[in-house]
Amino acid sequence: MRFVPGRPRTTHRRPGSLRRRLIPALVLALVPVAATGWLGLRVRDVRDELTAVAALARRLPPQLQSGDIAAARHTADALRARTRAAADAVRDPAWHAAAVTSRSLAAVRETTLGLETLARDAVPPLLETLGAGLDPDALARAAPRLAAADRAVQGVVHRLERVTPDGLAPPVARPLADLKAKLRLLATATRAAAGLPGLLGADRPRTYLVLFQNPAEMRATGGMPGAYAILGADRGQIRLLGQGTATGGLGAFPAPVLPVDDGVRQLYGEDTASHAANINLAPDFPGAAAVAREMYRRRTGTTVDGVLATDPVALAYLLAATGPVAVPGGATLTADNAVQLLLSDVYQRMPDQSRQDAFFAGAARAVFEAVLAHPGPPERLLRALALAVHEKRMLAWSADPAEQRRIAGTPLEGALPADDAGAPTAGVFLDEGGASKLGYYLSPSAGIVKDDCTSGSGGYSVRLTLASSAPASGLPSGVLSWPAVVPDPYTLRTLVSVAAPTGWTVGEATVDGARVPIVDGAVRGRMVALLTADIPPGGQRTVTVRLAAPRAGAPAPALVTTPLARPWTINPVSAGKCPPPR
Repeated sequence: MRFVPGRPRTTHRRPGSLRRRLIPALVLALVPVAATGWLGLRVRDVRDELTAVAALARRLPPQLQSGDIAAARHTADALRARTRAAADAVRDPAWHAAAVTSRSLAAVRETTLGLETLARDAVPPLLETLGAGLDPDALARAAPRLAAADRAVQGVVHRLERVTPDGLAPPVARPLADLKAKLRLLATATRAAAGLPGLLGADRPRTYLVLFQNPAEMRATGGMPGAYAILGADRGQIRLLGQGTATGGLGAFPAPVLPVDDGVRQLYGEDTASHAANINLAPDFPGAAAVAREMYRRRTGTTVDGVLATDPVALAYLLAATGPVAVPGGATLTADNAVQLLLSDVYQRMPDQSRQDAFFAGAARAVFEAVLAHPGPPERLLRALALAVHEKRMLAWSADPAEQRRIAGTPLEGALPADDAGAPTAGVFLDEGGASKLGYYLSPSAGIVKDDCTSGSGGYSVRLTLASSAPASGLPSGVLSWPAVVPDPYTLRTLVSVAAPTGWTVGEATVDGARVPIVDGAVRGRMVALLTADIPPGGQRTVTVRLAAPRAGAPAPALVTTPLARPWTINPVSAGKCPPPR
């Protein structure tokens, strides 16, 4: 081509050169669009698979309750296939890249992978165990299966607890919160189930002291020990070996049967190790159980392998699975009337203490025999036990240190964690202080209040409302407070213990806004404030106790409470009212 001066020079590129430059640019421009489209397809895949998983999960409990293990296994196979397909989708590189900037996509990924783990590693061994029964050979085989299932469940719970709700889209946050709550209940059940073979004597015969706590006579772990039973377990075969009462069979000793920790002595006195009625004034079931075991040894010469505890509410859960039972004396105990009959009506029908003791013993025996003779599938009983454990109405302590380590940290332990490990937990525990049985009428509520009034401390308060529906007249004297202790015998004297999270301190306390004195001490390394609140019949008291965190910005603590005859209402964290500036 000839060059002409003064005229723009033009360059003619070959078509191939243009294509080489244009096509890469076009590809680069289309990659985000294609990736977005592909991700959309993967999101749809996960949605469809998890919708199917939810339907299958709803199908599984009725199959287990009816004892249709074959159908349950078919459902479990489908669950594994569906969760695996959903997990494959969230493992896609496009999802992984998008999850870097989207908390909701990251949460869906973690949830999906957790569900895959449950369907693959937890459901199959649980079904194998349920299908095998509880004969001695099956019990021995169940131990490793249940342990494997528990490891899988606890791992998934730990994984999902790291997924916080901050910044999540509501369609993700709500189902995630619901799933977490259900998984905590499942984790309680699998932890209890994993220890079941050993407790049932899979490796050697066991003997247990079982305490029946009476929430009408409140104690920190649930209620004053009333009746007790001795159970024997040998390779899954359970026998009732004997019965008695804590006051009559264990009674009082002139001196503590075991050493009393200084903090417990300061708060609750040495009665916690010398008087059977007071062994569980402190919120420490392992300590109370060790004392009960030693008391029983001194009275009978028999050393038991462990101590269990339960209450009438837990018995009602069991009765919902077994059906009504007849109690000597003509009464019929049902899931609907057990709590009222055992905690209230019996005192009006049978003022005599010996008749009450005989009735309690007969009721315990009847429920025990109904559980052992239950002809239906065990799933309903297991669900009843799991609910009782979750509500801390079923407690266990083993004298074997290895077994106790497995119990530690679960609701079975009946104690606050030794270390909150970054998730602060506060405790609200109630003891009856007037020797009454008026705790049956108590309706409690509690919550955490965030207090930002004090120069950046970011402290919190525990606020609880204690309402009594007790009548002002007409109750038998054995139900009322001792007049020597409480001037109005229909008034419920309540000893309130508030345990701070580990590393925190307790501050001032008020009842109905008026500051009250406290006794402070320590239980299992936690600071505890103890105060008194007298609740008149038909009245209520509002108790507030300040908590101080070791640093500003600490998260609000979760609450653990004494299991009572009536359920607690746990209020959400709220903001406190600061006084107006002067």
